[in-house]
Amino acid sequence: EQDKMLELAINSGANDCIYKDEFHEVHTNIEEIYEVKKNFEKIILNFLSTEIEWLPINKVALKGEESKNMIKFLDTLEEEEDVQNIFTNVTFEN
Repeated sequence: EQDKMLELAINSGANDCIYKDEFHEVHTNIEEIYEVKKNFEKIILNFLSTEIEWLPINKVALKGEESKNMIKFLDTLEEEEDVQNIFTNVTFEN
């Protein structure tokens, strides 16, 4: 099934298809999202969602005190009722 989904994704114009537990995550450029979605809807009937999410090109690795401070900052943002989504290019190292 994973190979079929990857093939469908690539043939639909997507950049990648990643299997995560019980679903597939399809990555595409923002310009092609609706065309890729239309192609998937012709074959796949049970979509969970279609949404735009920003993925970083360059990532910044933090560790130690910087990592703790960033986690605290992100937690503070998540607690704000006006914040709906948080996107970051930070990765955390041990």
